[in-house]
Amino acid sequence: MSRLREYLTEDGNMDVIETIKRDCKPFLYESDGLLYRGVEQNIKHILKKTARLTDRKPMNMDKELHELFNALFIERFGWPVRNGVFAVGDSIHAYRWPGCDSPYIFFPIGRYKYVWSRSVKDLYIEYDDSDWDDKRSLEQKQSVVDQYIDTNLDEARHMGRHEISFKCNEYYLINMIYENDLKRLL
Repeated sequence: MSRLREYLTEDGNMDVIETIKRDCKPFLYESDGLLYRGVEQNIKHILKKTARLTDRKPMNMDKELHELFNALFIERFGWPVRNGVFAVGDSIHAYRWPGCDSPYIFFPIGRYKYVWSRSVKDLYIEYDDSDWDDKRSLEQKQSVVDQYIDTNLDEARHMGRHEISFKCNEYYLINMIYENDLKRLL
């Protein structure tokens, strides 16, 4: 971990390992591995981000359909899952996200919730807008939402390409140069 301890955050005052140990205890307790997120940023070391759970605009999904799914997810899980922060267990898949410059290691800060599906890898890709015309009933949309669960984070991570939606106030994105050091932490 010596290389990891040498580097500071973008603002120059944070030890990466100690920060993760301090701020991400619930995740460290629950997970035995890393998650990844693709973003359109260049992060040299570690970056703390605020989640935008209330005003997230969908990247690809029609806004009306996005809001309908959120309403169904709120009924089932109590929060708008489509507004969550998305991560996956496979760094290569995270790299393939639209507009992604590089995958980064994802750590939710403090308490969090998550939702994922064993059968639906990515809701938009598997059920794009053309699949959701007026011929699909609300019951059919509900049956898709019913395939999601909020347990077994490590199983979700091992699925690799399945999106996991997180409800958290803040999270860290960490450069992949720290991947091996962080795997030893877990």
